[in-house]
Amino acid sequence: WYWRYGVDLDGVPTVWSRPRRFTVPPGAAPWAYPGREALQVDPARPRLFVPARRLADLRRRAREGDLKGTADSLVAAVARFAGEEIIPEPAFLPRGGDERTRAYATLIRTTRQPMDRMETAALAYLLSGDAACGDEARRRLLHFVAWDPRGSTGVFHNDEPAMWIMMRGCRAYDWTWDLFTPAERAGIEACMRQRAADFFELLRRKPYENNPYESHAGRILGFLGEAAIAFLPDWPEARTWLDYVTQIYWGVYPAWGGDDGGWNEGPGYWSAYMSFGLHAVVALREATGIDLSRRAFFRNTPWYYLYLTPPYSQMAPFGDGSQFAPSRSAELMYWFSTLNQEPRQRWYADSLGRDGGQSILGVVLKDDTLVGRPPLDMPSSRLFEQAGLACLHSAFGQAEDDVAFSLRSAPLGAVSHGHNDHNCFVLEAYGEALAIASGHYNYYGSAHHAQWTRQTKAKCGITVDGGQGQQRGYEARGRITGFIHGEGFDYVAGDASAAYGDLLTRAVRRVVHLRPGLVVMLDDLASATPRRFEYWLHALDEMAVDAAARAVTIRRPKASLRAEFLMPPALAFTQTDQFDTPVAWPPDRTFSNQWHLTAATPEPDTTGVFLTVLTPARAGEDEQRPRAEALDSATGRGVRLHFPDGSQAEVAFARPGQDGPMSLGSLRCDGTVAAVRRDAAGRPCAWLAVGATQLENGGHALVQADAAMTIAAAITPDGGRVDSAGPGGAVRLWWPRPPQAVRRGADAVDHTAGNDALGLSLRAREDQVVIGAAP
Repeated sequence: WYWRYGVDLDGVPTVWSRPRRFTVPPGAAPWAYPGREALQVDPARPRLFVPARRLADLRRRAREGDLKGTADSLVAAVARFAGEEIIPEPAFLPRGGDERTRAYATLIRTTRQPMDRMETAALAYLLSGDAACGDEARRRLLHFVAWDPRGSTGVFHNDEPAMWIMMRGCRAYDWTWDLFTPAERAGIEACMRQRAADFFELLRRKPYENNPYESHAGRILGFLGEAAIAFLPDWPEARTWLDYVTQIYWGVYPAWGGDDGGWNEGPGYWSAYMSFGLHAVVALREATGIDLSRRAFFRNTPWYYLYLTPPYSQMAPFGDGSQFAPSRSAELMYWFSTLNQEPRQRWYADSLGRDGGQSILGVVLKDDTLVGRPPLDMPSSRLFEQAGLACLHSAFGQAEDDVAFSLRSAPLGAVSHGHNDHNCFVLEAYGEALAIASGHYNYYGSAHHAQWTRQTKAKCGITVDGGQGQQRGYEARGRITGFIHGEGFDYVAGDASAAYGDLLTRAVRRVVHLRPGLVVMLDDLASATPRRFEYWLHALDEMAVDAAARAVTIRRPKASLRAEFLMPPALAFTQTDQFDTPVAWPPDRTFSNQWHLTAATPEPDTTGVFLTVLTPARAGEDEQRPRAEALDSATGRGVRLHFPDGSQAEVAFARPGQDGPMSLGSLRCDGTVAAVRRDAAGRPCAWLAVGATQLENGGHALVQADAAMTIAAAITPDGGRVDSAGPGGAVRLWWPRPPQAVRRGADAVDHTAGNDALGLSLRAREDQVVIGAAP
């Protein structure tokens, strides 16, 4: 399909845009916008989240049902802060520079809590009808709406208090509307009307529908939607606002992710912005019946959070926020689980002993009939292609056994609250943060944040010539160029060449995960001018460096990680526990140091390669690590791993520009990457071929395919599994046991078997076939 648009002006022929092509995939579900006239809101109050027709039942539940504990707790909380002094209207911000930025950050810290308490008091009144709670909400609302909407808290001068007044104020007013006199209502609504009009003007100036890549505007959008719902029956322009907001939520929002649910700004900002967004989504659903939560993004985005930061995770990498011991968003996952009726999302909250909390969404989305279930039936690894994130787990959902490796290489660039961290990784194992993303987020744009935290040198990534890393901006992009999740191997490749600007002409990182939990990584680097290439590792504690063995060990109480540098043959190691740009503000907070290690090539060159083996181990089990043996040939380079039980594995990477098959160790392959795992008797039990038509082990064919594709195959005691990515087609695999059954999901797959071979046809793009299980 193709589309274009035209512009008509008087006396001028229609000017047409260039045609743009799009594809409607088979099975695509219709998602038709219901139209402006479907935006109907009952004029009775309340209107936001709890329609007036449901208020009596809500208060009954708060008196004697499942909401009694929530209501009692809210009333008690209001009693503790009722009557306290409220912050006065702030002064205008300084004109510019760091003084303005710090004043802006200070106002966030000082204005949010008093406004949060306004909503808390109003919600307590909504649930209980308690007069004291209503009076406190009323007192605070009258105080904040007295602030000049075009003054120091106007959205065009200081958007933070403007957004908070709008968000908390609209809810508080709607829920306590009956407590105000007509004159007070007129004053409140005049303030809200001006602020809402300014929000709409700000969005249209961008215009947001064509330029949605600005973080705060994505918040303003939802707050304007709530205001429009709160006042739609009263103000004609509110329908225009709600139509605008709903259309953007229908097909544009969010800019930072796609239908697969990924997010470009990291889990910290995902948590905040999904909370803001879900409030708008649920408010619209409850008021109009239009359910945006059915969009693919909202259905899938909880998986982003679950895979990157499961409830036992110790990190929240790849974006601004607390990167260590994160504040886990159990309440948000509870809300999503209710909307999606998904027990594996509810498991997140259940495993932390949390519920939906005491906010309005905790009330509206309370559903204690849904029982959580750990995600043991889900794939252990997952790609979020549109956000450029791959999460590889060895035992997904099992805190004590899981090794989690995540790599980001994002096509959306290094912008907003995202970092310059394409092709960078983090690794956790057995409940410990081992290879980390370092630095702190004291406030956006601080010297420490701008010059360290979001820089490539603060990540487990590659820099050159003394810490020079990736650029910032939309053009500083990465991309995931290959991914497969198999029973025996996972594979992911990232290309961050564009992100380095003129520093590098090639920056490719290829990762083979030998399940469960061992990672082999090759960095292939090139520059137009000779450079020293640097590989960074970061940890919470000092690392043990064995320079002679070119090995580094990170230790934590429950686990350790050994990083062996098999290539290049010479490296210079340096380590420090200091940031080159320390955290200087705010003075009332302390920020821990972390440890930063650099492995650098000693002499400049135009090409560089790092071949590393990352082997995590539980405390006291260092002897279980395999011995790594470097392999090198004219066509490839890689490693042979010798395990304590006598089994072996080989991983081979083709040299750049290789013409013809790669031969390395016992492997011969016409693709870019190959791997095999052999049992103690020397028999292959798992193998991987990337972009290949042929793979041989010791002269025996493991894979023969009609078209170049990526195949991961594994033989298991009860059969086996074959995963593929690429164009699909006919394949012939070495398979020593005749299969009892071959199936794709519940469907039988046509195949041939005999003479230690299995023939079948694999589907295009991605496929998975299970072998040997009973029909």
